[in-house]
Amino acid sequence: MTNVAVSLDHVGIGVTDLDRAAAQYMALGFSLTPLARHGGAVEPGGPVTAIGTANRCAMFGGGYIELIAVVDDSAPDYGLGARIARYEGVHILALATREPGAVADRLTAAGIAADGPLYLERGADLGGTTGTARFERVVFPADTVPEGRIFYIDQLTPELLWHPAYLDHPNGVRAVRSVTFAVPDATVSAGRLERIAAAATGVLPAHAARATVTVLDRGAAADRFGPLTTDDGPQIVALAVSVADLSHAEAVLAANGVDYAAAEGGVEVDPAFCAGVHLSFVAED
Repeated sequence: MTNVAVSLDHVGIGVTDLDRAAAQYMALGFSLTPLARHGGAVEPGGPVTAIGTANRCAMFGGGYIELIAVVDDSAPDYGLGARIARYEGVHILALATREPGAVADRLTAAGIAADGPLYLERGADLGGTTGTARFERVVFPADTVPEGRIFYIDQLTPELLWHPAYLDHPNGVRAVRSVTFAVPDATVSAGRLERIAAAATGVLPAHAARATVTVLDRGAAADRFGPLTTDDGPQIVALAVSVADLSHAEAVLAANGVDYAAAEGGVEVDPAFCAGVHLSFVAED
């Protein structure tokens, strides 16, 4: 097992049915943003076009959880559809930056191929008014970073996402605390993720979560979490979110009929209730 410290913007849970996943996460006690459809460039400097994905998000003071699905098979989806066909669950690890160009240069210098900045946008509902949330990303070819859809993201309009109307959750979640990978070779994957994390620049957004990425060999992950997907490839198996009052979070889960069990530092919910994710609620430091 290896732990890698990261400055996390968000994690993305790829789902086949966005309405079903949203209902599950609201039952877990999360408030979600309205449905938003993506647009963006397919290649750096390219024209903005419709993208085949849409999302709903749970926004926290530190990072956020994105529920994302392919809603138009005829439009580009950055490979998300193929990932979801493999398994439903966490596929996206987005690291925070305010300097995507500098990050891309650092990655190239470290011998890690990266493309970008690559433009992305989506609608943002501000409780009666609307705007366009805009982003720039530095992404990796799938064969360069096979562990997941990992990229750096610069939030060009953070005020449209971290809107006060969306930051309060019935379960009291404050931040994304950790992300756990299951991989064929933990040493190789952890080394790659450490090099990626090291490309972060000194100026980081206030909304970033100081999170831990835990990298496990698939065997160790199966011992901890139970059976993984049927193939032997990497996957992101678990998330932990922090709450100010763990007993309050437990009461919300119980009131909504969500089964949970004691886990290290908190409680864990079965993936069947969480769109394929082993989700833990842990006490805030």
